[in-house]
Amino acid sequence: FSHPIPLFLGVTSVATSVGISARILTERHKMNSPEGVTILSAAVIDDVLGIIVLAIVIGMAKSGHVEWKQVSFITFKALSIWFFFTAAGLIYADHLSKWLKVIKNRETIVILSFAMTLLLAGIFEKSGLAMIIGAYVMGLTLSKTDLAFIIQERMEMLQKFFVPIFFCVMGMLIDLEKMASPQILLLGTIYIIFAILSKLAGCGLPALFLNFNWRGALRIGVGMIPRGEVALIIAGIGLSSGIISNEIFNIAMIMTFVTTLITPPILDKLLVSP
Repeated sequence: FSHPIPLFLGVTSVATSVGISARILTERHKMNSPEGVTILSAAVIDDVLGIIVLAIVIGMAKSGHVEWKQVSFITFKALSIWFFFTAAGLIYADHLSKWLKVIKNRETIVILSFAMTLLLAGIFEKSGLAMIIGAYVMGLTLSKTDLAFIIQERMEMLQKFFVPIFFCVMGMLIDLEKMASPQILLLGTIYIIFAILSKLAGCGLPALFLNFNWRGALRIGVGMIPRGEVALIIAGIGLSSGIISNEIFNIAMIMTFVTTLITPPILDKLLVSP
């Protein structure tokens, strides 16, 4: 269990795609339902915890061996850096908003916000954490300002430009020949089964014990199954850093695609039924 490859597969399966579940909940007008609020809140926490665990696993993999003292230090460092910048961002969000408002030009405000995102991503990368954590923290900070809507609106074009590139690059990394091999398909199938069961049991059962009925608990469990874009990012980081091989990357991709594809129709049916 302490080997980098199974640890990385574990980290990849931690994530939950907020976007997929949110889209289905919105279409069925269940966003503000107890199940909807629980799924979205848990999915966001899931992604943050997954990225922090990713930083810990990367640190363990780079050290080449597992020493609990080293693991404790990496964990403390990752949590400290994340907590410090998150707390500072939330506390000084209003000051940041006032400073940005000094610049009257909306385009310049958006450019500066994007520049700060890249800067914080670089700081996190230099600190030994993944860049995505720094970008997420800056996004969280800006979401607390009254400029959030303007930034989001102006950044939509960048999102439309870069997101297809991201998925295209992820697709290019997949080796279809290796993915079709019996060993990868077998391990991928086992991985998918446990990835589904872990969310159903890990999220559905606690919901059941917290006064949700069986249907509500099942909705929450199913809503947490899709891994989506965060799992792709984590798998890509593992491949680029040399922690996982192309074969393991293909297994992670199989799990991500299957969990992302099967969830919408199942969750949709569960939300429609009384």
